[in-house]
Amino acid sequence: MRELFVRDPDAAFVRELIQCQVKFMLIGGYAVKAYLPAREAKDLDVLVEPTVKNVQRMIAALANLKIAADFSAEVLACRNKRIPINFPTQYDIDLLTPTDDTDFDLIYERSETVKVNSIEVWGVPHSLDRKMASLRWIVAPAF
Repeated sequence: MRELFVRDPDAAFVRELIQCQVKFMLIGGYAVKAYLPAREAKDLDVLVEPTVKNVQRMIAALANLKIAADFSAEVLACRNKRIPINFPTQYDIDLLTPTDDTDFDLIYERSETVKVNSIEVWGVPHSLDRKMASLRWIVAPAF
């Protein structure tokens, strides 16, 4: 099984999302790093399933981490959203929702397992040929 090591605050964030049963995927630099360890990653990009119930779980996870959500579940449950969570000494995270042409459920279902700081998560889906070219790799949590 591939292993990915992230900063402790990022691992705590991922752990809390899993604990709150948020349906999400890691995309961008950290997801690529799972397959190309020499790649640098400076922030955590989190693709969130865009449903109100799922985003409510995301907001609860943020609250558990003492992060105030300055958005509503209805806002993040829409497509094409980007909400930064920035605390310079702790978190540099972007919460994202899928674009109009991205089938979240299909990508999520076609993932494989990877370990992130010993936390089991789904790995890069097999069906991302067009995204691989732009290094938009994805890692999703294993429930």
